[in-house]
Amino acid sequence: LLSADSSGRIRVWHTLQGICETELATDCETIQWLAVVGQAHAIALHADRWIRLWDLERGAMRGGMPLEGIPHSLLTTPGRLSLAMGHEVQILAMSFPDRRFPRAEHHFQTHVLSASWHPTRPLVAVASAGGLVELLAWQPSACSLEPVWRTQLRPARFRSVRWSTDGLRLAAGTEDELHVIWGPPLRC
Repeated sequence: LLSADSSGRIRVWHTLQGICETELATDCETIQWLAVVGQAHAIALHADRWIRLWDLERGAMRGGMPLEGIPHSLLTTPGRLSLAMGHEVQILAMSFPDRRFPRAEHHFQTHVLSASWHPTRPLVAVASAGGLVELLAWQPSACSLEPVWRTQLRPARFRSVRWSTDGLRLAAGTEDELHVIWGPPLRC
């Protein structure tokens, strides 16, 4: 379990024993978002608009990159971090050994409201204002995002989108409590 306080310190907790195993002094501003990535790394979004990668075993920062804005949606999967900011989704491929952050971007005509990674495939579902739900395929070798499926339901405004745990269904919810579920065959 990870925690952060207003001074920017990150703590790694042993949940069974209820003790703090490691404390990382960040020398950075307040942490706004924190998540474990992989077995021994953490990603922190700091108030100074920097994303930083931390090695939890060594207790050291491994790298970082500045952001142009403050994301309103962040998701992690092993080796990937996705950011939804304004009219775009950015996927960062994190390469731990060489501390690189190749970036793929996909721009939308309206604001991105929610994103969800497929549980087993390199697909991210994105809901944006205007009733659009789109699936983007992540191509790690080319560090790109390619649209593979989309649907639009007007005048709905999807506020959230999520995959089922088995990855066979995609659900979206709107402001006016309309819920839409797409099942097989999602051709993508």
